[in-house]
Amino acid sequence: MKHILLVATLTVALSATLHAQHDVEAGLNKVPIGYEYMNIPFPPEMLVFKMDKSKHILKAEGVTLIQVWTMRDGARPELWNRVRDIENTYKGVGLTTISINFENGTDFKRQQASLAEFFKSVTQPENFYFDSMGYVADLLAVSGFPLYYLVDKQGTVIFKTKGEDMEGVDLLESQIKTLLKAGKGMGN
Repeated sequence: MKHILLVATLTVALSATLHAQHDVEAGLNKVPIGYEYMNIPFPPEMLVFKMDKSKHILKAEGVTLIQVWTMRDGARPELWNRVRDIENTYKGVGLTTISINFENGTDFKRQQASLAEFFKSVTQPENFYFDSMGYVADLLAVSGFPLYYLVDKQGTVIFKTKGEDMEGVDLLESQIKTLLKAGKGMGN
């Protein structure tokens, strides 16, 4: 009887150990990827502001990369420079890049002042806006920062990736190259 009880106890213990290992392995495999292929129309009526306080309705015209970032998440040099490199590589062959800052809970004047200070040491992107009303964050369903969206020539958001997901950013750049090559005859 003792042997049966010992065997049963060891079987239960072994089973629990294997189950726990499976959960750990499954948990490791369940880490969400930071990119997603999409097929949604670019939202109309997204109000943003320029640094001179003027209002602007955001539009994506042609192949457009949209960078949504915060001063804390997205202004880090390695993330910031990667987007600028993509911008510089492809803007001459048809890519438009729009950079949008969103500071959750920061009022208009404080956000404007923080950005003015930031752009004293970093070159301001050509198409830069800030989202003090949260329209971009809401209408594009921004789930974290930095987040990059790719819009095709038809005005469809086709891809998004977290800026920290290097695989996603590589796929983003590949998608840009493919779209521009198909539309402009871009060389390799």
